[in-house]
Amino acid sequence: MLNFAPIHFEDAEIIVGVTPYKDRDYLRSLRQQYSDTHLFHREKNQILSVAIASEAEVVGETSETVKLSNNLYLCASLVRNALINFLYGLNRRILEYDPIEFVANPAKDNLLAKVLPPFGLEAPDWLSVCPRYIAAIRTVSFDQQPMSLGLALNARTKRWIELPCSALIEKGISPIGFYVSQRVESSDRRMAPYPKLLGQVQSIAGDVLTLTDARSGIISVQANEVFLEPRREAFNYCLDRLFREQATDIKESLDKELAA
Repeated sequence: MLNFAPIHFEDAEIIVGVTPYKDRDYLRSLRQQYSDTHLFHREKNQILSVAIASEAEVVGETSETVKLSNNLYLCASLVRNALINFLYGLNRRILEYDPIEFVANPAKDNLLAKVLPPFGLEAPDWLSVCPRYIAAIRTVSFDQQPMSLGLALNARTKRWIELPCSALIEKGISPIGFYVSQRVESSDRRMAPYPKLLGQVQSIAGDVLTLTDARSGIISVQANEVFLEPRREAFNYCLDRLFREQATDIKESLDKELAA
């Protein structure tokens, strides 16, 4: 398979802390408390912890020595965490933990910006289409071979509309008829804020957007607190409003670039 690569690692023995699993909130609290020093991996009715900082002590009620080849699921968690740290160090925007999803640098890899120069135009820094990569760390088993570890990689694209609705309205881009979301901070500082879909904009009154088809209990939102969901229709509408009579040709050029 062209999108699969085996992962080779030193078959080391590591000291692992062991704590009984209580519930998801308890596991989440451990990960938040020790986010810079330990990795926590749930295994059935227990939580395994591995120190990833050189001076960190074992966290757990008991401890045991584990050979990595004997616990490939734990090994996969360690590899996944290391790859996320590497991407975070490169200042990549990381969207998901498992499988890992991250996007290229919009300043360098904006596909919209690539197609605009022939039109004598430049892309605004808040509107982009970038490659999006999905990296899955998985245990695999081929015929008559022992189970091993590998990485499966896929590539897609991701549209971004980075201005809040209040700023879009000032630019003559109405959010009426489109869905909006709120940016929510992740408990993992390495992860980018994730969108929480709120509803579809029905009308505008000053700085307030009235919603329909909305989450339970939400009737309206402040325009400066929400963003357009970057679905194809909303993204194309932004192109129409920005580039007017050239928009159709630009969208055709962008579709060709995306296909390539």
